[in-house]
Amino acid sequence: MGHFKESPKPSGRESAPVYGIQQAIDLMRSLPTDLQTTDVVVQVIKRTLESAHIDVGTIIVDATRREEQVVARIRPLQEEIARCQRDIETRISEIKRLQAELEETSWAKEWLVRAGRHTTG
Repeated sequence: MGHFKESPKPSGRESAPVYGIQQAIDLMRSLPTDLQTTDVVVQVIKRTLESAHIDVGTIIVDATRREEQVVARIRPLQEEIARCQRDIETRISEIKRLQAELEETSWAKEWLVRAGRHTTG
């Protein structure tokens, strides 16, 4: 008789694969676009997940957590953009002021050059 090798026993450190909102998004993206919102497909996905002992409620909680993280990241970026836009507007105003000063300076210089030609000579 042959001897069968005993299967390795789980070490206890291995955890069950995590199925969260990212995996659900990946699954939904893999569907044809015209099927992504049909009620039948939604029910099939829900039942398939449940049959794999994946709790849809846990995925929803993960989605809520992800939404909060994304919103928390969007706010400071929007504030940073607003600051940058104010800085840009300040610099645009400075450029306009300097261009006006340059124009005036060039005009005055030209006037003085002409005046100098008439008085020397």
